Amino acid sequence: MLVLMLAAIAAFGFWYGLLWPARGVRDAAQQRYDQALAELRVVQASVDALQRMGPARPQQAQALTAAIEARAVESGVALSRQRRDSEGQLVVELDGVPAKALFAWLQALRTGDGIEASGIRAERAGARLRAEVTFMATSP
Repeated sequence: MLVLMLAAIAAFGFWYGLLWPARGVRDAAQQRYDQALAELRVVQASVDALQRMGPARPQQAQALTAAIEARAVESGVALSRQRRDSEGQLVVELDGVPAKALFAWLQALRTGDGIEASGIRAERAGARLRAEVTFMATSP
């Protein structure tokens, strides 16, 4: 009878000492798995959306470049160089541009085409400015 009582106490200790905490760990792991699965589905949906819009990106980049160049001609701003940075943003460099013309060009882009610069770096070059203007990559 004493052995049976010790076996029952050992079973009780095993249940509450090992199995009950393991159930909590299992439930927490299941919750993290469900959350990760939901995030994976969101990411996969985003990847699918990006792949669907992939072919349209070069056309949008060309349209952005064309609008920037057209407004530069209208504003009397001479673009020196254009390039894409590592993040796909269009970087336009201007050498020797009057400050008034630079800001008129940026204002014309913003009001006329809805294009805003995401970054501007300028330094004095005599009575004019040497500027580098970054435009955000377009998205549909």
